[in-house]
Amino acid sequence: MSTQLEADNSTGLSVDAAQPVEAKLAAAQTQPKNALRPIPDDALILLPIRANVLFPGTIIPFNVDRGVVQAGVQDAVRTERPIGVVLQREPRVDEVGPENLHTVGTSASVLRYLTMPDETHRAVVRGLRRFRILGYVEGYPFPVARVEYVDEPATVTAEVEGRARALKQSAHAPVRRCCAI
Repeated sequence: MSTQLEADNSTGLSVDAAQPVEAKLAAAQTQPKNALRPIPDDALILLPIRANVLFPGTIIPFNVDRGVVQAGVQDAVRTERPIGVVLQREPRVDEVGPENLHTVGTSASVLRYLTMPDETHRAVVRGLRRFRILGYVEGYPFPVARVEYVDEPATVTAEVEGRARALKQSAHAPVRRCCAI
């Protein structure tokens, strides 16, 4: 039985194409820290999450429980890059590919990356901006995608102000009736 090898031109590393992701990650980790080619400016390292949604402006801790994802988040921390937090379509799947990720996520800065005494990893992140995945970038031991940032719609319009004023007045009405008695 022959094994097909593919050469990674960015590191000169030969990797068995049939190897599981963990073996590819281990091979990449034996290379010097700077052996990975730089991630394009319009791309983010992805952090697939199973059950939570991160919104811009929120701070949330996440378990980073897969080796490939740990390597990606650690690289983002080391290079001081934001990451892309994306919800998985099927939470029970461990090896996440493009087909199992939603196409809209939130970029985030990693505020803290912790390795707990029980060897689990946690990242505390702050949501920055929403993005849409344009395509995936090959050649990294962790998920990387080119993204397009999505501008948030104007939140304060005359209609929104009017609805807020009406809601405020209707909320105060019971208090006025109570106090008028």
